Amino acid sequence: MPDRTTVALRRLAQANRDVARAMAKDFLNGTSANEIARRARSAFSRPIVLEMLKAELATQEVAEALNMADPFFGKLATYVNVENAGRFVTVAVPGVVNASNRLGDALTIQVVKTITDTGLRLRPLGGYPADTDPAFILRRGEAVEVRKTSL
Repeated sequence: MPDRTTVALRRLAQANRDVARAMAKDFLNGTSANEIARRARSAFSRPIVLEMLKAELATQEVAEALNMADPFFGKLATYVNVENAGRFVTVAVPGVVNASNRLGDALTIQVVKTITDTGLRLRPLGGYPADTDPAFILRRGEAVEVRKTSL
């Protein structure tokens, strides 16, 4: 029996990513977040629109910052996984677990610095206390949440 549900959910997720990208383009071209929320009100509530918009803008800012950063070990973007989950963004450095202590530590510290220097905030996910150092979590190969606090 074919699994139509999974296929349809993948298409829906892609459509939501496309909507978020369009919202971000409109915002970057001068459309206010309130106007974007008004336009999207038939599909999403205002709080959801703002979360989607902030997540997409954060994704773009992280990607740009990581692509521009060129520390001694090469482009940071090659080491970091950035995932926009729709209403929030996560970053992880999966290969860092296998790196030597000094390289792994330097890499995670540089990733945290590069992202936070853009004005974005990193927060622990899962069972970590809110005050856990994001570099500690990334060093373990786990993901942290990226937050854009305002538009």
